[in-house]
Amino acid sequence: MDDPGTSLAPLTAAPPTWPASARRLLKPRAPRPVPGVAKERPAPLGLAAGLAPYTAPLDRRRAAHLLRRAGFGAPPEAVNALLGVPGHEAAAALVAEAAAAPAPPAPSWAGAVPPRDTDSDAFDRFVDANVRWNDELIESLYRQMYDGGLREKMALFWHGHFVTEHETYFFAPLAYRYTALLRRHALGDFRQFVFDVGLDPAMLIYLNGDLNTREEPNENYARELLELFTMGQFDAAGQPNY
Repeated sequence: MDDPGTSLAPLTAAPPTWPASARRLLKPRAPRPVPGVAKERPAPLGLAAGLAPYTAPLDRRRAAHLLRRAGFGAPPEAVNALLGVPGHEAAAALVAEAAAAPAPPAPSWAGAVPPRDTDSDAFDRFVDANVRWNDELIESLYRQMYDGGLREKMALFWHGHFVTEHETYFFAPLAYRYTALLRRHALGDFRQFVFDVGLDPAMLIYLNGDLNTREEPNENYARELLELFTMGQFDAAGQPNY
């Protein structure tokens, strides 16, 4: 097929009805939640943690601990580079490095759009190519985690917060767009992050935004936005937030 280029705008369109070649790869949608009274939950744990800078020089054990917590490993050369550096300066340097890191280049298929004729041979070829693209994306994510340090650690953290599930939206271009969003906002402004993730096609398909209409609103995303992504059901005193 022709090189689809890198434009991502068309991906916001509603997905087509999948033929059998694609449906076998899709996970069935979860049933729409039934409105009701939220279960009462205990108040959050009142953990005490200090915010005073750790200014002591790092020894080998503490330097390795910092690198493991801020990334996915502690290579000896990286540990050696932090020996004797005050802890708060080492942490600030890791954050600055992560914030300044350039985004990895987009794959050639990042803007690929499926043929509209879902019964065509061209669509079947697109599905076959999409399986390969998904494998490429998974490999690239692991490679970025291996090399990427704090930014990739935070992108993985946000993946566990703004959760989606690939089996529900299937397309590798949507998965790439979602992971690129996590990486772009990994160390940025949370308000803007929340706004942008609410426009992400992978998120909207996963939480039924493509089923939301004026005549029959689907509130799944709105509920998750309040309950999981931002306020939570209860405040620190155990009182309902909404």
